[in-house]
Amino acid sequence: SVFLINIPVMIVLIALGPLVIPESKDPNPGRFDLTSSALSMLAIVPLVFAVKETAAHGFDVVYLLSAVVGVIAGFVFVRRQRTLAAPMIDLRLFANRAFSTGVATNFLSVFALAGVLFFGSQYLQLVLGNSPLEAGLLLLPGTAASIVTSLLVAVLVRYFSAGTVLGVAMFVAAAGAGILVGLATDSGPALFIAGFVLVGAGVGVALTLTSELVVSAVEPERAGAASAVSETAYELGIALGVAVLGTVVMAIFRRGIDVTQLPPELGAKAGETLGGADAVARELPDSVATVLLDSAHAAFVSGMHVAAVATAVVLAITAVFVLVNLRRRQDSSTTTE
Repeated sequence: SVFLINIPVMIVLIALGPLVIPESKDPNPGRFDLTSSALSMLAIVPLVFAVKETAAHGFDVVYLLSAVVGVIAGFVFVRRQRTLAAPMIDLRLFANRAFSTGVATNFLSVFALAGVLFFGSQYLQLVLGNSPLEAGLLLLPGTAASIVTSLLVAVLVRYFSAGTVLGVAMFVAAAGAGILVGLATDSGPALFIAGFVLVGAGVGVALTLTSELVVSAVEPERAGAASAVSETAYELGIALGVAVLGTVVMAIFRRGIDVTQLPPELGAKAGETLGGADAVARELPDSVATVLLDSAHAAFVSGMHVAAVATAVVLAITAVFVLVNLRRRQDSSTTTE
C-alpha cells in the first residue's frame, strides 16, 4: 500500500506527458534481445548473492563460484553487445564523456542514497526506538531537500556550468555522509536528520542533472537508449547500494554483537539482523536482554560508521571525477568555438 502514492503522480504524467514532452524515437529500434536480457540478470544476481552471503556466512566455494558465474556472464554480455546490430545497451554511447560521466554519477549517487536509507531507517527504529511512522516522518526532511534541490537545478545551471553544480552537489552529499560518522546509540535523531538532508540535497541535484546530461549528450533518435542506460544504472545502484553497504554494516554487526549468554539457536537468530536481536530480546529476562541489545546497538552503529565513511569517500571521489571530466568537456567545447 505504501506504493499507492505513485499512482496519482503517474496518472498525471501519463495524461500530460504527451502534451508537454517533445517526441523523439529511433525509427529503427531493432528487435528485443532476450539472450542479452538473460545474460544481464545472470551477471547481476549471482554477484549480489555472492557479496551478501559471503558477508553473512563467511567464505564458501559456492559463493566464489556464484561470483565467477556473474563475472563470466557480464563479460559475455559485453561481448555480445559489441557484435549485435541492435544491442540492448549500445556501448558506443560511453565514448561520449558527458554521457559516461552522467551514468556513473547517477549510479554512485543512488548507490550512496540506498545505503544510507538501508541503515538509517533501522537506526531510527531499532536503535533510537522510534515507530515506523515516526521514522518515516524523520526521513521527510531529507526527502524534501531532495525534491527542492531537484527543482532548483534548472535555475542553478543558468548561472553555473553543469559540471560545477553536479560536483558541488556530490561534495555536499559527501559532507552529509561524513556527518553520520558522529552518530551514537543515544545521540537522538537530529544529527541523522542533518546528515540525511545534505545527502538528499546532493543526490536530488545529481539524479535530475545526470538525467539531463545523459539524454542531451546523444542524438534525439538515441535518447531512448540513453535514458534506458541511465535507468539501468539507477536500478543497479539501488541494488548494489543495499547489497554492498548493507553487507558492510551487517558484517560488523555480526562480529560485534554479544550472544555468549544465549542458547545457540537464539544466538544465531539474534546475530542475523538487528531486528532479529530485538525480537530475541523480548523473550529474555531484562538483565540478559539489556546486555544483548546494548551490544547489538553498539555493533550496528559501528557498522554504520564504516559504511558512512565509505559512502563519503565514494561521493567525494565522484565529485572530483565529475569536476575533472565535465571541465574537460567544457574546455573542449570552448576551444572548438
